Amino acid sequence: MHGVAEQTKPDPAFPTVSFRNPEEEGALDLSFATAQNVGAALIIAHDPDADRLALALPSEDHYVRLTGNQVGAILGWHCASRAQQRGNSGALANSLVSSPVLGKIAHHFELDHVETLTGLKYVSRVPDLLFGFEEALGYSVSPDVVRDKDGISAGLMALEIAYTLAAEERTFWDYLADIERAVGGFASGQITLRLSESETQAPLSTLLRKTPRGY
Repeated sequence: MHGVAEQTKPDPAFPTVSFRNPEEEGALDLSFATAQNVGAALIIAHDPDADRLALALPSEDHYVRLTGNQVGAILGWHCASRAQQRGNSGALANSLVSSPVLGKIAHHFELDHVETLTGLKYVSRVPDLLFGFEEALGYSVSPDVVRDKDGISAGLMALEIAYTLAAEERTFWDYLADIERAVGGFASGQITLRLSESETQAPLSTLLRKTPRGY
C-alpha cells in the first residue's frame, strides 16, 4: 500500500486539486504519478468525507479511472454472487441516472431490482437491499451496517475482490469482461455543469432548451 505523499496530511484548503471530487478531471493526477512510480495494480481514492469511492487501473503505459457505473457493476456482481452462494434473497438498486447494468445483474442472479429517484437517500430505502449505487461514485455495499453511500466499506470490498483476482492471476479488467459476457456490454459517460455563483445567468432549463448541443 502506498499513499500519495502530497495528500497524506489533512489540509482544509485541498491545494493539490482544483475540485475535491475524485470523479473530476485531474483529481487523480497525483495518484496516477505515484502509481506509475511504484507499479501499482490498483488505485483507490475517496472524496474528503470518504463517502465516495474511485478506482483506477493500469492500462498499457498509463492508468484509467473506472466510471462509477463500472465500479457499480463490479461491486454489484460481487454482492449478488455472494447472496446467491449464501442462499439469500433481496434487491439490488440504483438511481435512474445510473447504468441499467445492475438490473441485468439482478436478473442474472434471480434477485429483485429497483430503480429509484436520484440520490442514495432513495436507494437506501429500498426494502431488503443487498447493494445499491449511483453513478456519481456512491455505493452502499453493506446496507445492514451503513444505510447510505460509504466509500470506506466499498473500498474494502474492492480490495477483497482485487486480492482474490490477483490470486487467480486476473484483474478487474478480466472481472468486467466476465460481467459483460454474462449480461451484455454497457457504455456511459458523464457531463458535469458547474455554475458560477458570482454570475447572473438564465435558469439552466432555459439555457438547455436554447442551445442543447452546447452543453
